[in-house]
Amino acid sequence: MPSTLRLLPYDSAWPSRFAVEAARLRPALGAAVQAIEHVGSTAVPGLAGKPVLDIAIAVENDANADTCIAPMQALGYEYRGPYGDDPRRRYYVRSENGASVVHAHLYVLPAAAWHALLAFRDVLRTDAALSAAYAAEKYRVAESVGWDKSAYSLAKGPFVQQVLRHERAVTMTEPIRFNDGASYERYMGVWSQLAGAEFLRWLAPAPGLRWLDVGCGNGAFTEMLATHCAPAALYGIDPSAAQLEYARTRAPLRDAELREGDAMALPYGDDQFDAAVMPLVIFFVPKPATGVAEMVRVVGAGGLVAAYAWDMHGGGFPYHLLQREIRELGAVLPAPPTPESSRREVMVDLWRGAGLIEVETQELTVQRSFTSFDDYWATVAGWDAVGRTLATLAPEAIARLQERLRHGLPTDADGRITYNARANAVKGRVPTAPAATARSSTS
Repeated sequence: MPSTLRLLPYDSAWPSRFAVEAARLRPALGAAVQAIEHVGSTAVPGLAGKPVLDIAIAVENDANADTCIAPMQALGYEYRGPYGDDPRRRYYVRSENGASVVHAHLYVLPAAAWHALLAFRDVLRTDAALSAAYAAEKYRVAESVGWDKSAYSLAKGPFVQQVLRHERAVTMTEPIRFNDGASYERYMGVWSQLAGAEFLRWLAPAPGLRWLDVGCGNGAFTEMLATHCAPAALYGIDPSAAQLEYARTRAPLRDAELREGDAMALPYGDDQFDAAVMPLVIFFVPKPATGVAEMVRVVGAGGLVAAYAWDMHGGGFPYHLLQREIRELGAVLPAPPTPESSRREVMVDLWRGAGLIEVETQELTVQRSFTSFDDYWATVAGWDAVGRTLATLAPEAIARLQERLRHGLPTDADGRITYNARANAVKGRVPTAPAATARSSTS
């Protein structure tokens, strides 16, 4: 007999239920896991859904996936094996009183299904009209299949795929290029230093440390380390020669060691630094876990590993409105490869997964003003990635974009534009010798 579907109105307790379940899973699975995400309808505020939590777990390889089986079973999960015909997705169910309460999907990365799952959740979280349309579609489909659970899952597939095709169309772009330090300074350097000041106040580092700035770019944050932290030594690494050339023009960085390099293969020895930071960089690292592990490797015992990143999925990016309006026009803006790594819960997983201890997070809110709309427009249009996108638009489309931005940006009586941006920050300490095994396991 077919299982009967139940759809319930959104329950504000669902996120708390996920937090409790994730708190059980993280210590049990340990370093084998890269991320644990709340997915499905219970992860979207206001959306009706089945009263069953959906949890997605990411691991790096099949060996780590195998390692998770026993601890998952010890937590009361039944291991159902591969999900359908996808060998990179494994399925677990936890039941209470004979009813399923949690479905856990474990993905071996890279996995297209993992990214699709997060993309669908995120677009529903940020687009209330689309979320409402999906809710209506769910009830329509449920009625059409007689509330049969299996048929329902298949019948709503076309709606999901249509949304994902649209998302791919607006996010699959060439990589963001950082070739102009001066235009980057106006576009993002000012924001970076505003967030950087809050970040350093939160870190409250001691003077005299050996610092490494991973992804130092044009030196906006590196300069703050030089002027505010009295470093004993200051190093910066970045893949862009043009950005580094601009950084070397900053007087406070005349004694800093700046070089080209890869965040996932740092050209430094073990234990060479007292502190390593990634300012506004982690979502540009293709494999964030590898980047964090490299910072841990080059920082000595007891040292600091920290980062801050714009809250990309929570609307915290300084040019979130611009991005949204450009997408509404059907245009494409370059996107970072791993925007999900800017979430605080993902940051915590990355830091703990790298063996760091005393892991903490902080939300950083900063405010910037532009003297006029012309100042704002010159700032955004002067940045290479935005400028190349605008060059693909017809003049009437650009005029429509400007009109919508004028309407959406908070402007005072003098024409001055002032608004906030929000970043997530994370910090942790490299363990001392007794915990070295945890550290080496993430390398």
